[in-house]
Amino acid sequence: MSQNDMLGPLMRVLVDIPQERLPLIKDFCHKVAGADSEEWVKQGNLFLRKKPNWTEPGEEATSPNPAKAETRRPVSILRFISTGESIVIPACDGSEDLAGADDVFNYIDSDFKSWDLDFTSEATPETPTSVYEMDRDANFKGMFFSLNTDLNKLAFSQHQIKEFVQSKDCAKWLRGDGYATFFLFKKGKGKTAKYFVARVHVFSDGYREVLVYRFGLAHVWHADDRLRLVVPQLEQSVA
Repeated sequence: MSQNDMLGPLMRVLVDIPQERLPLIKDFCHKVAGADSEEWVKQGNLFLRKKPNWTEPGEEATSPNPAKAETRRPVSILRFISTGESIVIPACDGSEDLAGADDVFNYIDSDFKSWDLDFTSEATPETPTSVYEMDRDANFKGMFFSLNTDLNKLAFSQHQIKEFVQSKDCAKWLRGDGYATFFLFKKGKGKTAKYFVARVHVFSDGYREVLVYRFGLAHVWHADDRLRLVVPQLEQSVA
């Protein structure tokens, strides 16, 4: 089948995909077309041939062997990797957002603007931060709720996220080699606040990009990629 013959069916499938999943599809297409396309195609084919058997983070799959289930030990979703380190985001006046951060990123997800996320924030003081690495497959809810169920305590302003990425002292904690580091931010206040996740990639040649996802995205991220998560420093950090 020629490329032109494939475009019609592909477009019909894309129309039926829920809007919140389109960033994931776009990101995968970007990877398949990139320098490591052969590996992404190989892994994609392997994934399509296996039957998913995921559980919600925090829950264990039902075991056919009750005795084995009783002896199973819980596994932490995140591993605290910045133990004993002082990682501080400087004070920010809140005047900058990620949609306009083309002085820091080579590529910026257009959804920052299409979702009306190009807004200024309140000023923030110097903010100590903590860095975690995934130790178990999870979606965003599983990752962040494993630290604290009060998302307000885990969220940065967009200005703070930009400052983290461009600060030499902070940026060395970003996951390298094109893998993701996640940051939580919000729009609005109180019970009406909506939460989003900025996904930052830093490549070996210095290329940097930022994508945005809705916090409720159900996609499960794989711990094998050792993806990282940055949050404001909590009173007690998960070891």
